[in-house]
Amino acid sequence: MKSNNVPNRQHMQRGVSLLEVLVTALILSIGMMGLLGNQLVALKMNQAAASRSIASEYAYAMMDKIRSNSAAANNGDYDVGALTLASAIPAGSGVAGTERKLWANQLQRALPGALVQICRRTNMAGTFTGCAAAGEYFMVRVAWQQGEDARLMFDATRAVEGPDSQSVEIVGRI
Repeated sequence: MKSNNVPNRQHMQRGVSLLEVLVTALILSIGMMGLLGNQLVALKMNQAAASRSIASEYAYAMMDKIRSNSAAANNGDYDVGALTLASAIPAGSGVAGTERKLWANQLQRALPGALVQICRRTNMAGTFTGCAAAGEYFMVRVAWQQGEDARLMFDATRAVEGPDSQSVEIVGRI
């Protein structure tokens, strides 16, 4: 004779328990948070690459202006000796000064808070070694602060040496 106290196997479980649903939701939420973190890193890297491209484009554009007006460049008309906020570059005299100011204004709109240095050098070796009063090489340097502090960046030292500092330096011979 069969006992009615033991349930039939077919009737033991008819659905998913609340505990199983909660464990599944926890695992899915951890996975989704990992995906979100990866997406945020990808967005930051994309922004950094875009800023670097803008800075390179503007640095090469200035180098082309210097090459096209070599007489004014050799007179120092394009020089901005110290790292200077792009919006603070004064308009100089002549074509070179006007070109430099227009270029700096466009750079400021494209890369807010950018710092600029344009000067002559005596050699092309190594990274930034400083400016000279004369030289056959020209350097165009664009520096900026990437990250949360980008809008607050008006300090040249911090832009070049800070944790989120970025810079592009083009050296060429005219």
